[in-house]
Amino acid sequence: MDDHFFSCSADQYIALWKSRSLAQQSLAIKLENAVYACTYIPDYHYLIAGLSNGDFHVIDTEGKKELRHIQHHHQGIYDFAFDRSDHQLIVAGGDGQLSVWSLPDFKLIRSIPLCQEKIRQITISSDQSMLAIACGDGKVRVTDLIFFNEIGTMDAHENGATAVAWHPNKPVLVTGGKDAFLKCWNVNDQFKPVLGFPAHQFAIYSIVFDETGQFCFTGSRDKTIKIWDAMSFSPLQRIGPGTDGHTHSVNKLLWLNNHLISCGDDRKINIYEQV
Repeated sequence: MDDHFFSCSADQYIALWKSRSLAQQSLAIKLENAVYACTYIPDYHYLIAGLSNGDFHVIDTEGKKELRHIQHHHQGIYDFAFDRSDHQLIVAGGDGQLSVWSLPDFKLIRSIPLCQEKIRQITISSDQSMLAIACGDGKVRVTDLIFFNEIGTMDAHENGATAVAWHPNKPVLVTGGKDAFLKCWNVNDQFKPVLGFPAHQFAIYSIVFDETGQFCFTGSRDKTIKIWDAMSFSPLQRIGPGTDGHTHSVNKLLWLNNHLISCGDDRKINIYEQV
């Protein structure tokens, strides 16, 4: 939705918000467990909700009804990615499994065991050719989107990788982990490391870019959001606890309509109009 976004929470609710005003809209959905992840697929008007118990729900936002309740994973669902080229939903499970589902029929295409720990985040490259996967064993794995064969595996972050993002202007994959390091990997040279530095005090949970690729934003368990020059990764600004920031862990960032949106364990959603 161009000027709206969904939020999900441990209170078992998904809510719809208008991005510029943060006005809550009429659509609100209560589920049976804490909601760890959600995504909206405009091609089908599907809202997908991943729960703490490993189930996920498919909701038709136009018809305002549930279409599917899928029980496959054994631990919480942490992220989704939609492969628009092949109409596939990719699901990141807390059981270390990556599952792939065809749309619109939601038939299971494959279930891939990757690690014993959580898969925390997944993201598809802009050319729809690669999937980057942040795994709890500390590795970041990159697969193709046809057979899901691994084409790169990096020992990226001590104690667990937690965030991944493709740089919009450079052949670089950016990752963050529980070690609080931000790292860059060369896509064109077998994912060799090109940069790595301690960016926060605790785990990095989210990495996003603005649409121009000028700025990179990171959110962390240390309660801060940091803004970086996306070309040099020089620090530009820090948003910490207080009036403008969060008082608890920053769990998710979203860049939408020239605004940065953040949410955290303080149960707040913040919007920043200028950076």
